[in-house]
Amino acid sequence: ADVMFGGGKPPAPDKAAAAESVDASLDDLFSRLRDATSRGAHKKALRISESILSLAPGDPDATRCAVVALSELARHDDAIQCVEDAPADVLGGLTFEWAYSMYRAGRVADALDVLDATEGDADLLEEDRGSASRCAQLRAQLLYRDGRFEESARMYEKMFEEHPAEMAKVPNVAVNLAASLVAAGRASELLATLKKFVVSPKASFELAFNVACACVSNGNLRDADEYLALARARGETTLADEELSPQEIEDELLPVTVQRAYAAHLGGDVDAATEGYRAAIATKSASDAATVAVAVNNLLTIVGPRGVGGAEAIKKMEKLSDDAGTLRADVARHANEEQRSAFLANRAIALLHSNHLDRCRESLSALKREEEEGRSLHHDAARVALIDAALCMRNRRPADADAALARFVDGRGATDAG
Repeated sequence: ADVMFGGGKPPAPDKAAAAESVDASLDDLFSRLRDATSRGAHKKALRISESILSLAPGDPDATRCAVVALSELARHDDAIQCVEDAPADVLGGLTFEWAYSMYRAGRVADALDVLDATEGDADLLEEDRGSASRCAQLRAQLLYRDGRFEESARMYEKMFEEHPAEMAKVPNVAVNLAASLVAAGRASELLATLKKFVVSPKASFELAFNVACACVSNGNLRDADEYLALARARGETTLADEELSPQEIEDELLPVTVQRAYAAHLGGDVDAATEGYRAAIATKSASDAATVAVAVNNLLTIVGPRGVGGAEAIKKMEKLSDDAGTLRADVARHANEEQRSAFLANRAIALLHSNHLDRCRESLSALKREEEEGRSLHHDAARVALIDAALCMRNRRPADADAALARFVDGRGATDAG
């Protein structure tokens, strides 16, 4: 006969055994996670992290791995959500990952807010002290992206002054320091600053490129050409060692190609400049829209809307903006203030010459918005007024053209008087 329990409860499950089973599963999952992250297998790392979090919700290591994997997979909004869903006691250890994900998502101001909010909070930073240096580097880069070049430069200089040995181990910090100094109008100080921090201007192809940009800013075109040639040669070698294809190498070195063309342009070698700009445009880079935009813009200033290749350049120029004449986000995000204004103005001029008056008006409106929001330079006001007047004349409205010029003259007088 079957043995039956007479009215009693069935035996309770062995809780200790269940806990041991979960622990064993977690040990196995963490072992697999370490292997996946070490191999850069981001999709697998994400799946394993999610499995760990289903067994141990809020685990800080699994959460961090999930956030990093999502960022590497370009799922930046999901990475942000993953951080924000983390328990409060875990959040403090994810300051860098949170801000970095926002940066990659194009939310520069929000990323700065995250770093600023936790900068002086000992509780939030307690678990994040190991990444304090990374947070500082990220903040300096965010300041650069936000157009606060002088603040960015000062922050990089401070990092070198306070932690020279640590900064020497991170080559990109010197590259970013150079870029911020050039953007802040301190190009003439760059070589002396690098010497002060015992950094060779030839340490990497990226740094050689930024030194070349400083030379161009200083009008030293001969040295600029030498540094650009060095950047090109060293870049080709470095990227080939990383097993990039020839096309990928050309994409990575696109800024070097365009800067060499620009230096030739400034030096009066129009043929070399034209050849360089056309070579840059021909790469059809999908990863550096802003640099392609510079090449298109500068080529158009050489050939004009009616010159050889002018019509094609106008078409490419039009593609830099949306239907409302506003610059595409991937162009505007990586272009500086002067470049954005130049793109919009030259697009408007090209459209005016090709008699596309409605689209010219769209670009002019976008340029005026930049001016009204304080994102354009003072000399852009004259350019806006001239384009506005020319458009009015093309529409046979001479009185409106006079009014546009008068507004500029009156506004300049008020500014000068102030």
